[in-house]
Amino acid sequence: IGLRVTDDAGGSATETTSVTVSNVAPTADAGGPYTVDEGAELILNASASSDPGNDIVRYEWDLDNDGDFDDAVGVTTTHTWVDPGDYTVRVRVTDDTTSDISSATVKVSAVNSPPVAEAGGPYFADEGSAILLDACSSIDPDGGALSYAWDLDNDGQYDDSDDMSTQFIAARDGIFTVGLRVADSGGASSTDTATITVRNVAPTADAGGSYTIEEQVELTLDASASWDPGGDIVLYEWDLDNDGEFDDAVGVTTSHTWLDPGDYTVRVRVTDDTVSDVSSETVEVTPVNGPPVAEAGGPYSGDEGSTILLDASSSSDLDGNIVSYEWDLDNDGQYDDAVGMTTTFKSTASGSHT
Repeated sequence: IGLRVTDDAGGSATETTSVTVSNVAPTADAGGPYTVDEGAELILNASASSDPGNDIVRYEWDLDNDGDFDDAVGVTTTHTWVDPGDYTVRVRVTDDTTSDISSATVKVSAVNSPPVAEAGGPYFADEGSAILLDACSSIDPDGGALSYAWDLDNDGQYDDSDDMSTQFIAARDGIFTVGLRVADSGGASSTDTATITVRNVAPTADAGGSYTIEEQVELTLDASASWDPGGDIVLYEWDLDNDGEFDDAVGVTTSHTWLDPGDYTVRVRVTDDTVSDVSSETVEVTPVNGPPVAEAGGPYSGDEGSTILLDASSSSDLDGNIVSYEWDLDNDGQYDDAVGMTTTFKSTASGSHT
């Protein structure tokens, strides 16, 4: 450096000398501490590093903490950690002659991975049966516990069951969709659907009975005991003349009158939406009971004081057997004096007696 001095008379003089400036090492600053989720890219920033002479010429990073600053260069760099944990990063900054090192911690947090819902299936069953739906194949990649919610009526609401395995009642045939939603403790969730194919089952016909009716009396035939697992019987057809044709009546009940006694067969065919079943039953038609014909015999005669045999053996019943005989011997209107087909009358006084 140079110096010039001047006096009051205008005289001056100059001189030079030297100043030696010693280098001062830079101060490294790796930034941080840092927090990032696993699998996410993190920007590392050493811009807070300083040097009195502003002559930092190189930034070198050790990102795997192996002691070698060979993983990246530059004021900033990026890195991604795939597993959660606490990590150390270091930066070395160098000016024209010297270097400094700074380290920082990186906390890598575990990311809550969503669970995978698995509703199982496809499922198959007969109508009227219960089907077990099983979500046991659902998983949480993080190994946590899961909660389960089922939508069994396909209304978009997962409010029908909260069990891992639940039952679906196949009330009718068809193809149905059920939904499953699983959630982990971190609030992440996923859904899945499964199809249920419910096969139709034939109805079971029941013609009712047994039936017994008198000739010429109307009989009500009732097939209401017929049933179908899916509750979808749509047609009841009757064969009342046993000709093999179900063309005599329709409906759950019908009526018919037989004019002559005998055993008759009636049949009903019930049909659901696709298949049918037939049931037959015997109708016993009995003859109408006609009254018996009473025949007291006589006229009788005898002497007073004698005993007269009264005989009702000529009484008859056209459609059965006579089971009792009762006599009114004192003509008081009460048949309480004797029983039996024959009896005796004691003539205590002369005259005509009834």
